[in-house]
Amino acid sequence: MAFYPDKIKKTKRPLVITQKGKGAAVLLDVSEYEAMIDRIEALEDIELAEEQSKNNMQNSHQDAKKKSAKRL
Repeated sequence: MAFYPDKIKKTKRPLVITQKGKGAAVLLDVSEYEAMIDRIEALEDIELAEEQSKNNMQNSHQDAKKKSAKRL
């Protein structure tokens, strides 16, 4: 049996930990977790931009570039 963190790192797939037959926790590789958080934040930014656009609350191009640069 492989040591779970090694297996997770190798496969890049999460491991669902169950308790009494039900999902209780998820163990995943740190790099996969960080990538997931980055994607979520990008999607939240897109959602905010769409909402601001609908309400005519756009940021200037310079402000948008500064905000994007901070994320990268």
